[in-house]
Amino acid sequence: MTFELESRYEKECGTGYFGAHCAKSCSKHCAGLGNTCDNVNGTCNKGCDPGYKGSLCTQVCGTGYFGAQCAKSCSEHCAGLDNTCDNVNGTCNMGLLCTQECDIGYFGEGCAKP
Repeated sequence: MTFELESRYEKECGTGYFGAHCAKSCSKHCAGLGNTCDNVNGTCNKGCDPGYKGSLCTQVCGTGYFGAQCAKSCSEHCAGLDNTCDNVNGTCNMGLLCTQECDIGYFGEGCAKP
């Protein structure tokens, strides 16, 4: 009887909640509107927001990776010992390494900024 009662509560969870008596919140990094997740175990229904991984979307991308499913690599031109970048958008945390000399009046990656 306890299992049936617990299952009934789990099926009635509102958006963004899961578990026994709907007492747990889905990760704020579940993809999609409303951060929906499985009513029983909290697995994100639509995967993770960019920059996060794991079934509950609570893990930040590992060093050197970013974006959806942490599938993109940080630029090799990011400054620092391990080329770290923002886990969501890939912006270099410590700026870019200068790899070329720009013409007078231009700067930035590929000397594209006047």
